[in-house]
Amino acid sequence: MLTVLLLLAAAWTSSLVSASQPIDAVSEPLKVSKSPLEEPMEDLKAGVKMLRRQLSNPEHSAVAIETLSKMQLAAIECCRHNPTPISEMDETQTKLWNIEFHRGMLEVADILCQLEAAVISGEETEIQALFRKLGASKKSGHKKFQPEEE
Repeated sequence: MLTVLLLLAAAWTSSLVSASQPIDAVSEPLKVSKSPLEEPMEDLKAGVKMLRRQLSNPEHSAVAIETLSKMQLAAIECCRHNPTPISEMDETQTKLWNIEFHRGMLEVADILCQLEAAVISGEETEIQALFRKLGASKKSGHKKFQPEEE
């Protein structure tokens, strides 16, 4: 019994010592955790930047195909997550909101597949048209699901 009391007293004392340290004495900055959706979205954003350079030179088609494959996986990964609704929604509205988001991401994946086929075929006109379509899809999706970014 005495051992238990001593252990409790030691634990209580150590909690008082740590609680008495000023807030600015924290040695490591607090990390803001990202939502699971942010990482694949950042992969897509980085991929678009890379594609802009890669698609301008037909000699980089092998690298562009690799980038497109990674972006397709990122778009599909986005479908595993749900965006935060921008306003209050009931359960049914939230489910429909999520479905609409998933459909949009599948559309992005489809555009990326079409773009990959155009790169493989060397169809420059189609490549440029699909890259513009990808940009329009991004703009449309962000307008709907992240209006504060626009």
